[in-house]
Amino acid sequence: MAYRVRTCGDLIGCWNEDYNCQDCFVLSESSAENENECTVFFDNDLEELEPVDELIDPDGLNILYQRVSFSIPCPGFTPFFVQGSEPPEEVTTYLKETYTRSKVSGCTDPTDGLFGRTTTTYAVASRERCVAEEGWTHYAPGNTDLVNSDQEPLHAWSIREFEDGDNTVSFRYDIELSDAYSTDDFIRDASDMMPDFQAGFSQVSDSVSAVAVGLTTDTSEDWISYSKVRFKFEWGGDADESEKTPRSYLIVFHPKDDPDTENVDESEEAEILSGVIEWDGSSSTVFDLDPEALKPDTEGLFSLLAVDTVTISTFIPQNNVESPIPFNDTRFSGDNRISGSPPRATWSENGSHRTQQKFHVIAYQPADANGLVDGAFGVNADGRGNSDRFVHIGTTKSYDPSSSLDSSGNLNQQALADTIVGAPHMIAIDTAPQTDAWIESPNWISDRSIELTCKLDSANPLVSGAPSINYTLKVTIDRNNNTYTLEGTHDGFPAYEVYINGSRVYEHDPLETGEGIGSLFPPEEHDVDESGNLL
Repeated sequence: MAYRVRTCGDLIGCWNEDYNCQDCFVLSESSAENENECTVFFDNDLEELEPVDELIDPDGLNILYQRVSFSIPCPGFTPFFVQGSEPPEEVTTYLKETYTRSKVSGCTDPTDGLFGRTTTTYAVASRERCVAEEGWTHYAPGNTDLVNSDQEPLHAWSIREFEDGDNTVSFRYDIELSDAYSTDDFIRDASDMMPDFQAGFSQVSDSVSAVAVGLTTDTSEDWISYSKVRFKFEWGGDADESEKTPRSYLIVFHPKDDPDTENVDESEEAEILSGVIEWDGSSSTVFDLDPEALKPDTEGLFSLLAVDTVTISTFIPQNNVESPIPFNDTRFSGDNRISGSPPRATWSENGSHRTQQKFHVIAYQPADANGLVDGAFGVNADGRGNSDRFVHIGTTKSYDPSSSLDSSGNLNQQALADTIVGAPHMIAIDTAPQTDAWIESPNWISDRSIELTCKLDSANPLVSGAPSINYTLKVTIDRNNNTYTLEGTHDGFPAYEVYINGSRVYEHDPLETGEGIGSLFPPEEHDVDESGNLL
């Protein structure tokens, strides 16, 4: 800045009567022109996706993803009382800042040349920062001294003086903020401005356990990030066909840690946000993860969490069987799952059965202390008021053997078509209660490893005193190491099958061991001890 001093003395008169014969500062004209201009203050952040030339897991399941996001400075100006310090979690900024300078007192030439105003405005919709100037026709002296100042959240001002000889000129500077703009406003606008997905997919490095796939707002260091993700599943080229079974996932939300709660880390909390995402194991279906749709106006981390589906079934391989009670020649319908020579049981997770337990395991204690997906099977799905586990007991039918069997000893067509209780074919029909099968309280080994003990004690409802089908099976799902174990005992009859994530991990065929209906009587003579990797 440049200025010069012009002296007015009593003897030679004043240059201008308005100056009252003081020493007046003659202000140099500003060389800058007042300008109105706008610049883009952020651009869309499109992640550079590496092409998938070779899948990370050629023998198993891979997760491919796309992400689009913003990662930008929080638009606007921070209130004065938080400037220079860590901003609170929810920062309200202000989209307009008005800066003005004016003269308070003293003699200058010209008298009004010091006034000026600069208005800076953030236009979020167009992603522009616009600056408009007016005034600023002359410079102010550079070596002014601060004599007074104050600030409120939206207004800061100061008064400075320049002194030379007998003349002192005071200048005032004001900064005012307006047009409030909250973090929630930005999340709403950012979701509308999100760029389109790219054509290609990249790959998540860990496709089995929880995978961080999406971020929402993060006001750390005055920056806000927002992203959304879509993903799909793909089998490696060397994956065994028997392993290409349906898969299930949940979307889990971890909130951002609140800096005001020093003794609590909210980011360690977890909330399940979606129902089970079911993938059929073969399609190229693309799934979306939009943080704003799942958890509006909330900051935190979203992740995919693998869900492990367990199915335990018992079934009678034969077409029909005799009564377990001596001297009773009544025949009871079986599940007719038999083939080959010699005849053997056939295996199917969804085949006809006497009993079945099914449940979705969440091996992540922060998300669900019970360890099972709540609401997965509807109200009272197990007969005990629970909706996080499913129990089905097959209907038992008894037949008159003299009129209901064909030459091969199987139930004839007339018997199978009979829906009315009474002679000549179907004698009785009933179903054992669902409460015959249950799961005991979970045992957490760690926050990623859970034990669930499943039990069955179900007898033929048409025969008083009949022995029960029994098992006690402990299923351990360990997502720290992506392994399972299956331990326990069961009767020698009927057939038993256990599936985890669609793969059969255990089977018992009474036709192969030569065990019949008499093996229903105690004890549970077969031990189970199986383990393997989770797919």
